[in-house]
Amino acid sequence: MADDEKLTVSISEAARKLGVSRNLAYAQARSGVLPTIRFGRRLLVPRAGLNHLIESGWLPDKQEGTKRDR
Repeated sequence: MADDEKLTVSISEAARKLGVSRNLAYAQARSGVLPTIRFGRRLLVPRAGLNHLIESGWLPDKQEGTKRDR
């Protein structure tokens, strides 16, 4: 199966596609902004959810998920 046909991507792949750090992607996943599904021990991002997030105009705040926000 080609990469374009996968229904999900890893958090790291989603971070690269969004142009954000892996840590920010995990923080957004924990907060529910980045949609995820758990498959066994893996946390995956549905490609459809990632596309919806992008189409909705979500722009990452580079400071979100950092210790300064807590």
